[in-house]
Amino acid sequence: MSEDKNIKWRCKLPGPGSSSPVIYRNKIFITSFSGVTTGDQDPSKLVRHIVSVDKEKGTIIWKDTVKATQPEDPYSGFLVEHGYASNTPLIDSGRLFVYLGKSGIHCYRLDGKKLWKKSLGTGSTRRKWGSAASPIIYKNTLIVSAAEESLTLYGLNPENGDQKWKSQADSLEMAYATPVLMNLSPERDDLILPVPGELWGMNPETGKLRWFTETNITGNVSPSPVLGNGTVYIFGGYPSLRRSAIKVDGKRAYNLARKGIDFAINEKKVKLYDITLLDHKNNKTEFSTTVGKGFYIRSLVRDICEKLGVLGVISSLERYELGPFSLENAFSLETIEKLVHSAPAGMVGGDLLIPLSEVLDDIPALLISNKEAKRIQQGQSFFNDYLHKNSKLGSEVLLLKDKRPIGLATVGENSFKPKKVFSEEIFNLRSI
Repeated sequence: MSEDKNIKWRCKLPGPGSSSPVIYRNKIFITSFSGVTTGDQDPSKLVRHIVSVDKEKGTIIWKDTVKATQPEDPYSGFLVEHGYASNTPLIDSGRLFVYLGKSGIHCYRLDGKKLWKKSLGTGSTRRKWGSAASPIIYKNTLIVSAAEESLTLYGLNPENGDQKWKSQADSLEMAYATPVLMNLSPERDDLILPVPGELWGMNPETGKLRWFTETNITGNVSPSPVLGNGTVYIFGGYPSLRRSAIKVDGKRAYNLARKGIDFAINEKKVKLYDITLLDHKNNKTEFSTTVGKGFYIRSLVRDICEKLGVLGVISSLERYELGPFSLENAFSLETIEKLVHSAPAGMVGGDLLIPLSEVLDDIPALLISNKEAKRIQQGQSFFNDYLHKNSKLGSEVLLLKDKRPIGLATVGENSFKPKKVFSEEIFNLRSI
């Protein structure tokens, strides 16, 4: 190995950066930052640079400097590893688009003339790890993930930066991946974006969610998805070093059914525990059945009609029982409404409420200490050696303090992470 062998040229940049260079004809475009170092971590001195380099000679053709919008995230932790210039530039239709986190999105002509700029937020998530996602283009929409800055995905007009749509969601926290476009049919493209615990398929022209599915990626999501043969491959980042492959068709069956569109549902094994004929008269059949998770009653009716050689439709469908809930212990909306309006202030009919511990009795429970409970209530993770060794990764655990449920946690690689923290008001209910 030699630093000089087979080197055509070197070009000294204004500072470090972790974005990828992009090339158009004889020009290379790259970003970097300066003003902060491990020796001087004052983010008020931060500036970012956009540099155009001659591909053949390695000389700088033009550069622009953008002073950081303050307050910037402190130069510490993971920011020291990847820096303030992680977003790869984009070239489209003779324009250069550069996203600079809190300093916004900037558009240039390829000769260096700035055409417009737009702020997409100046906030920070709890971790303060900095921005990462790069802009992409779909037809005449510039798509930018400002997950770190505003928990928002933007669709912009590339001509002037005007907003065409935006999609804001708390789930975008820790979603650092650049979204990708997936062609599902000649008439259909989906914007694919992984977020912690979920994979989204969105309409790239409107920003509306078309479908989603749960995943096992519970930590931050840094790598962009990889697409192939109708499958999305996703990968986790720190601390959830997991991967998943998801077959995508992007269509919700019930939406298609309501529109009268023919479609096929892939076969899967489900459980039919029993079926009882209750009544049959005037070409109308009534029956009851007990089924397992994921059972589609309409498919059962379809199969029965097919075997009998008749046409049939479902005129009514009533659920009698689900887990610990049944119609026998249910109350009408009218009863609940009267209770809400008649109960003294701060009191709800506790005699009519199913205890939370009973509702969640199918979830493994863990009795935790006061110290662990405090961490959970503050949104922090904790480690419990015994249950961690005996729990499935990604599963949920009911947390108990003094035998009272205080929240739900997810089993992570090295800790239990809070998923839902229950309000203390839940435990102050009294019967009237």
